[in-house]
Amino acid sequence: MGVRSDDSCPTVTPGPPTTSRLTVVWTESTAHAAVHERAGGRCESCGSSDVSDWAHRIPEGQGGPKIPENGVHQCRPCHQMCEGFHRYAREGGWRLLNTEDPTVVPVYLVTHEGAAWWLLGYDEFGHVLTWVDPEEYGLPVVPTLPREFPARARREREALRAEERAAREAYQDRQAAEAAAAAMVGAS
Repeated sequence: MGVRSDDSCPTVTPGPPTTSRLTVVWTESTAHAAVHERAGGRCESCGSSDVSDWAHRIPEGQGGPKIPENGVHQCRPCHQMCEGFHRYAREGGWRLLNTEDPTVVPVYLVTHEGAAWWLLGYDEFGHVLTWVDPEEYGLPVVPTLPREFPARARREREALRAEERAAREAYQDRQAAEAAAAAMVGAS
């Protein structure tokens, strides 16, 4: 990475005197460019080539940092699903709480190396993707993907309704049994 002062690449400054590494200072546009490069023109959530959106893992309004690790390149449908279903998006690492660090929380990405869980990083040489063993982190092998969020939400609502219906029926059965028992005691 060369050192340039325009806004098309990150500003590179020497690190502390005790290290030979460089410190990268990101702007919104340089972080976007880095994520676009990492994605290779594909949605990092589903692999679609119809990519148009930068998605913040921690939204900017919640203090999300302007670094590539906080961004995911997504197609519009995946981005909209992640915006509408935060709980499911959190399961895939596509959405984080503002108390979490995007450099240490894995994210499920479709990359040129395949779909897997990754820790995101960036150094003076470019992107650093570190494969993560989902079992080690207590993650599902494959999370619910964004396009599956609505169907999953519907299944969960239906399961909840079935549980509520079963509880209501059990309650009514208990009430009927208690009333029958009380009627038998009263008749004797």
